[in-house]
This record gives sequence, structure tokens and C-alpha cells, in this order.
Amino acid sequence: MPRAELARAHANKLFVANTKELNDDATPTLVDHPNRIRWSHENRPEDWYQDDYIDIVAGGDGITGLAVVDGQLLIFKPKAVYLLMGYDADSFQLVELSTTVGIKYPQHVVEGTGGAYFFDYPAGLLFYNRNGIQDLFSRLKPIIDTNRINAQQLDTLTMSYVNDRLWMSAPFDINNTGTAVDYPNMNFIFDPSIGSSGAFTMYQSAVYANAATPSTITGYGLLSGCDWTDSTGDIWHLMINPNSSFKYVMYVDEFESADGIPQNVSDDIPEGDEIGDFTTSFTTPWFYDDRYVQDKTFVRSLYVVRSVDEETQIVANVYHDFNTESIVTSHTIDLDPVDSGALFGTGVFGTGTFGETDLKEGIQRGGRLKRAKSVQLEFLGPLGNTTDTPGRQWGINSIAFKFKRRKVRSQK
Repeated sequence: MPRAELARAHANKLFVANTKELNDDATPTLVDHPNRIRWSHENRPEDWYQDDYIDIVAGGDGITGLAVVDGQLLIFKPKAVYLLMGYDADSFQLVELSTTVGIKYPQHVVEGTGGAYFFDYPAGLLFYNRNGIQDLFSRLKPIIDTNRINAQQLDTLTMSYVNDRLWMSAPFDINNTGTAVDYPNMNFIFDPSIGSSGAFTMYQSAVYANAATPSTITGYGLLSGCDWTDSTGDIWHLMINPNSSFKYVMYVDEFESADGIPQNVSDDIPEGDEIGDFTTSFTTPWFYDDRYVQDKTFVRSLYVVRSVDEETQIVANVYHDFNTESIVTSHTIDLDPVDSGALFGTGVFGTGTFGETDLKEGIQRGGRLKRAKSVQLEFLGPLGNTTDTPGRQWGINSIAFKFKRRKVRSQK
């Protein structure tokens, strides 16, 4: 078997790429073949035929990744993507999918349901399936254009596919300070099931400081994820905290059964210390009615909220005129659950719940957004130990507000 940087089982063969092979000199020496892909005999990964290889020269130096989609092998280079079709040396065909995008490191591609996700810089997150290559990152492209993802530390960017969602861990300038971080400190999570084109959320692991870890461990973007089924049939969505000072396997997408608090903690952390809560927020796009130079008077806002079963507070911060540094005003959305009566004859004595506590989806009034050329809203969810309502699930389903355009006055 040749030495290689990459290996992948496919079509009952073992494929290797970016190889090191002995030459035919009298005294053989290892020679790098970064653009070469080889395959073994069928069902015999220890046996290789000397002429079973393809050299792919275009697309940059070196094959950087392999993935299998719909029974076909995807081959990545720094600026090219190829598809190897067929099942043996006589039927293999190399099809060029792109000569403008690719991946720089093997961890920049991961297989998911129906296709493969991969990250190209500066194109962003892309998805390949039988319909071709699709751009998933158009809405987040500004974070690349403004250098908020550190282009000098792309080797720390990784991709995972956990619980039918794509988790990208990246070195991200969270506060837009212009200071690049050199470690993966943020997860960008893509859920293809939301809406017609999917949706992104951002997540960072909690800052840890307890008896087990007396020194503060800063938040990180989790990586190297997998779905694992234990002996009882329970499915665990596992990821790793990359901080070497906090060597724990974390489980994600789990909710505490008592009150629905999201927990992202490891088995080794004692229950009850509440270090799994994390800040949740949602920020709207800027609204300016396609007239960003014209003043507008915005009146009281209205929100359609998701149902809750406990008292919950959501803070709405208001920003004006494309300035995200200064909060102009804020207001709090107080959500109280509604008690409804029980149905006679349906409860069993000693076990029945007499009254249902649930706030159905409804319209909640917000504050005035004031006068501005453009407006943006930031919603902050509750966080344990920092507000009167501990962390829990919440949601804004719809936003509405009225506004009146003001006259444009000339300046003399």
C-alpha cells in the first residue's frame, strides 16, 4: 500500500490520494505525487496494481479531500472539484464539476444527508448533490468580505455533520474589533430543514469555571462531531471542545427534561451547576424601505411569539442608521403562560393535571422604534443566573411595525 495523505473506501476498493511512492531508480527513493489518486484491487485493500492511478494536474497543487456522494467519489483540490464515476478501472470517468472552488484542508469537507458540504475561501460554505454545487453562504458572505473569518488560520476551521445539521467551527472575530483569533471560537450551524433554503444559527460553548475547572475556560466552537448510538439504543450527538485545558466530549442538541433548558455539557460535569446555559439571540436585517437617505418615523412594534410554559423575558434592542455599536432604545417582551381549565372526566385521580399552562402563539406589543433612516432589531433570550427568567426555549415568529416617511428637506 502506498503512503498517502488521504484514504477513503469506495466501490469495494480503497482509494488513496496525495501519495508518496518509490521511484524506479537503482536506489529507490520516495517521490511526492500530490495530484495522484490510486485504488486497490476490489475487496483486497492490501493489493495494488502499479498502473491503477490518475494524476489530476489542474485546480492547484495537491488533492486535498475525498468524499462519497450517491455512490460516486468526490475529489477536491484547492480550486477544483472532480467526480469519479464508475466502479472499476475500465469504467472510471473523471468529470470536472468546478475549476473555481475547492478546499484547502481535508477537514473542510464532510458528508451529510444527500450530499457533501465543503468550505472554500473566499466563496464560503457550499453543498454538492446530484443537482450540482449550491451556494449556502450568500447571506453570510459579508463576514468573509470584512475579514471576520481569519484567512491566516483556515487550518483550524472544521466541518461536522451532527443530528442532520452542518456544524462549521471557525476562527471568528465575534465583536468585529479587527482582532483576528487563531483558534475555532464559533460554530455556524446550518439546518437545511428550515425554510426553502435552510437557515444558519451561531453557537459558542459556555465559559466554564467550576470546582472541576477552577480557571476560566473561554468559549469555543465545538468540532469533530458524530452521532453515536449506545447499547440501549439512545442516540447521542457528540462533539469535542478543542481547548486542551478542557478535554471533554460534549453532547449537543439535548434539552433538560424538567424545563427545556438547552444543555451542552459533558458527562463529567456534575449535574446542577447550570454551566450549560448559553446566550441566544436573533438580529434582523436592516430595514430602510429602499430609501436609506429618507427619515422615517417608526411607531409601536408588534411581535408574534412562540408558545411558552414558563414566565419568559425577551429583550429587544433597537439600532439606527447602520450603527450596530450604539443601542438607541430597548424594551422587554414579558411572556406569561396562560392557565386553562381541565376537561371533566379526563383526569385520573392522583395523576391528573388540573389546568394547562401554556401561552399560545399570539401578538405581543413592543416599544416605539423612534425616528431614523434605517432600523435594526436585536432580540436577546433569557440566560440562567443573569436574569429573572433562566435560559429556556423561545422564538419570534413574526415582526410588524408601521412607519411614516418624512419629507426630504434640502440643506443649504
